[in-house]
Amino acid sequence: MRSRFIWIILLSSVVALGGSCDLFSRLLNKAPTVNIVSPQSGASVNGTVEIAAVADDDEGVKLVRFYINDALVMVDQESPWEFEWDTTQYQNGSYTLKAEAVDAHEAIAVDNDTILIVNNILADTVPPVVNITAPANGANVSGAIQITATASDNVGVTSVEFFIAGTSLGTDTSMPFSISLDTTGYTNGNYALSATAHDSAGNHATDNDTTVSISNAPTSALWDSVNWDSFNWN
Repeated sequence: MRSRFIWIILLSSVVALGGSCDLFSRLLNKAPTVNIVSPQSGASVNGTVEIAAVADDDEGVKLVRFYINDALVMVDQESPWEFEWDTTQYQNGSYTLKAEAVDAHEAIAVDNDTILIVNNILADTVPPVVNITAPANGANVSGAIQITATASDNVGVTSVEFFIAGTSLGTDTSMPFSISLDTTGYTNGNYALSATAHDSAGNHATDNDTTVSISNAPTSALWDSVNWDSFNWN
C-alpha cells in the first residue's frame, strides 16, 4: 500500500512538472551494463592492441566511451564496442582502462577496473662512438702499418669499417678493431683515414679527423743504397 502511494506521488509530481513522459520514463529506466572483456586486467601489451567491451541495456545501448587514465580516447556508437589502441604512443608503464555505456535515457554504467601494462621494445636510435687510436693524426708512415680504432655502443658494436681517402680497406667485426695497410701501394703524400662503426639497429658513426703522410723511400733511392761491393760476383 505504501509503495503504491509513493508511485502515485511520483506520478503526480511528473504531471505537476508538465506531464513529461520522458522524465517519467527516466525514473523507471534501468541503467545499462558494461564490461571490458579484452585484454584481461593485468595483461602486458605492446604495439596496437584491440580493446573490447560488452554492453547491454533493455532498450538498447546508445554508445560506449573508452578512456585511458581518465582521458577520453574513443566514442563507439555501434556494436561491437571496441577500438584499436596504439600503445607505441604511450610510455611503458601501467594504464587504467575505463568503459562507459550510455543508453537512450543518458543513464550511464562504468567499468574501470582493467589495468594494462604497456611494454613496448624501444627502438635503438643511439649511434655508436668510434675513434681512430693509431696512427696518430699527422703521423708520417711507411711500409706496412696497422690502423686501430676503439668503438662502443649502448647495445653493442657489430662492425668497424676502415677507409683511406674514402676507399674502403675492409671491415673488422671483433675487438680490438684494426686493419692492416701496405702504404707502399700508395704515392707519397697526405691521406685521410676514417673509421665507421655500426650497430645492429643500423645506427652508425664515423671518425674522419685523422690524416697521415705516407713517406716511402723511392725505388731508385733503394737501388742506389745497395752496397754492390759487398756482393761476390765470382
